[in-house]
Amino acid sequence: MKHGGGSPLLEPVTIGGLELRNRIVLTGHTDHLNVRGYPTPDGIEYLSRRARGGVGLIITGDTPVHETAVAYGHVPVGQMNSPEALSAFRQLARGVHEHEAAILAQLNHCGGQAANDFVSERPAWAPSEMRGLLSNHVAHAMSIAEIEELVEAFGSAAAKFRRAGFDGVELHGGSGYLVQQFHSPLTNRRTDAYGGSLENRTRFAREIIARIRACTDPDFVIGYRHTVTEMVRGGYDADEGVAIAKILAGSGALAFVSVVSGSHESYQHHIPSNFVGPGVPAQKARLVKEAIDIPVIAAGRVQDPSIGEQLLRSGGADLVGMARALIADPDLPRKLARAHERREIRPCVALNYCVARVHAIAPIRCAVNPDAGRELVSNPDATHVTGRSMLVIGGGPAGLEAALTANELGARVRLVEQRDRLGGAVLDATRFASKSEWSRLVDHYRYRLEASSVDVVTGKTVSDPAELAGYDLVVLATGSVWQASLGGDRALGSSPDPGALLGATMWPADELGAVGSGTVVLVESGPDDFVAATLLAQLASERRKVVAVTANREFGEGMDVPSVHALREICEAWPVPRYGQSRIAEIRGSTVVVQNRAMRRSFEIEDVRLILGGVRRSHVPGALAGSIDGKRVLTIGDASAPRGLAQAIREGRRVVEALARREPMRS
Repeated sequence: MKHGGGSPLLEPVTIGGLELRNRIVLTGHTDHLNVRGYPTPDGIEYLSRRARGGVGLIITGDTPVHETAVAYGHVPVGQMNSPEALSAFRQLARGVHEHEAAILAQLNHCGGQAANDFVSERPAWAPSEMRGLLSNHVAHAMSIAEIEELVEAFGSAAAKFRRAGFDGVELHGGSGYLVQQFHSPLTNRRTDAYGGSLENRTRFAREIIARIRACTDPDFVIGYRHTVTEMVRGGYDADEGVAIAKILAGSGALAFVSVVSGSHESYQHHIPSNFVGPGVPAQKARLVKEAIDIPVIAAGRVQDPSIGEQLLRSGGADLVGMARALIADPDLPRKLARAHERREIRPCVALNYCVARVHAIAPIRCAVNPDAGRELVSNPDATHVTGRSMLVIGGGPAGLEAALTANELGARVRLVEQRDRLGGAVLDATRFASKSEWSRLVDHYRYRLEASSVDVVTGKTVSDPAELAGYDLVVLATGSVWQASLGGDRALGSSPDPGALLGATMWPADELGAVGSGTVVLVESGPDDFVAATLLAQLASERRKVVAVTANREFGEGMDVPSVHALREICEAWPVPRYGQSRIAEIRGSTVVVQNRAMRRSFEIEDVRLILGGVRRSHVPGALAGSIDGKRVLTIGDASAPRGLAQAIREGRRVVEALARREPMRS
């Protein structure tokens, strides 16, 4: 495939007779916007907005085809047995087609991962008895009659999506769900025609594909979502995954294969966070691309267009899945077409806030895009903002978002930052390897500021309340400060000054340099202490002698599940001793005593040179604190309460939206 001087992502491509305007794909993902069991106006607008932004192909979140299939009780059911459901899916198809994008429905059955006990009150169905990571009960081993019932259900669902105006369907054969469970020797222990040999284990998928084709038109696209390697002990490896792809592509009915890695049991590779290198999982698509002669979609940590372009130019794929990048910026394709300045694209930083929301069964949101999932309500009227004056104190993510949003709506904005550089906590995070790409977000904000009329002042501290006078609105986005701490308990023991061992800053480079071969003890303050998790990954990657202590069951357990799995893998590879449900009970010179409350035992850690532990505290200059009134002067982001990037950016946007709508503005 030859590419000209422009981005290969923007070149047209044909899959199964369906012409796409470019090679960028919004791959299927759960958004929890369809609370009635079929697309709602919010869900329709969410996907239509990505179509308007220029994406070539949209694949919906997985649609269960049977009452035993679901992971959540409110996702759309592919049967579409009601006129309301059929009408809603038709509206979705029209909304996407109106903006010249194509749309496929992803058909799925969760198999042994289904949450049937909470939804249908029926046993989960699987190839063999199994217990999935997402389920609480052992699944029922399917009979031949039940297999035939599901094959028919997939075909029936596809036919209904054809009538609803969809361009095709994608059969979900990944994520450790039912079709993949049939393929895997770990979950398929059958001895009949659906188990044993690879030919037998792929029979279920082949029968589904054949039934979908029989129930639809020849020009109706059928794609396949494929996990090329399970990356779990007892599962199939990449060689067998490629063999599966060859067998299914050989049916002649598939228009493409979309390649991912891992499953729920190896989640760190399946929906990789920033603990996994950019684009690394997507490289495995090349294995399938070299083995089959139909188009291949590469997906997995493709947050930056340059990664997708490299995949296409090197022949590693024909199309590129960029779901999280398109959640972060639905206009990515159109902005990429302008090419002169890519910093205009709001970058995904792989924080996986969207994933954490899905697992909490909450509507999708994005850490860097406060409008994601709120497309119908994120268009404030500029009438009440234009011409008004705003002072924003603090150049971190909350302050930057507030200043730029207000400026774009016509306000006169002054942004004051006490440091010499903008970025705040985001800039601080870039010193860690797992967060280095966050510099793209800082660059993005700086680029937008350069193109704005915001009056930016750096290296200045605002401490006199008199400086707040004369502004219609003052926003204190002064962030948080690091306070060294041993957690909820004070250290005990014979050391005259237990605090002398504590690192004074979040990343005490000088103190770490003096540690030598001694041990660093890292203390996690709570389940939301993502700084500690980042520190642990950094220390482990640098092969430092480190011991992790947390009062939680597991270090980093408050993070999204893929990040928890990734951190666990990093620690086990070094390895890093980790004490869960524990606290530092005593410090005796260079010996630290850790007490485990679950086991009711104590452990001694010797030759400790440094303890790293701390909490973030809200920071508002004392002289300004008395000026906060929740109306004209208010706090946002960490200055209001130390949380995370998503909350900071969200509040920066919301404070201006409230002003635009003349709503009460509260801290």
